[in-house]
Amino acid sequence: MYSQRVDAWVTAFLLLNTYAFIIFIQDKRKAKRGKPFRIPESSFFLTAACGGGIGTLIGMTAARHKTQHLSFKLLLPLLFVTSVALFMIGYQHIQA
Repeated sequence: MYSQRVDAWVTAFLLLNTYAFIIFIQDKRKAKRGKPFRIPESSFFLTAACGGGIGTLIGMTAARHKTQHLSFKLLLPLLFVTSVALFMIGYQHIQA
């Protein structure tokens, strides 16, 4: 059975991951331009932990940004898997 809750869940998940992707791109641009006010690394991890792991990992790879940081190399793939699991569990729960 299809419901508006499924629409809302998928939309929220897509928006969160799009936001995660965009902040990586923005931070990379700020880094290239030497801007002093950059996005804190904790923001990337918090966004990924809240379900934006897919967007952060894609953003990191696409922008080639923070790829040499060990914390990003280790945590973002883990948060990617966590995000997929969170989405699937939530999706199944909503459909039940």
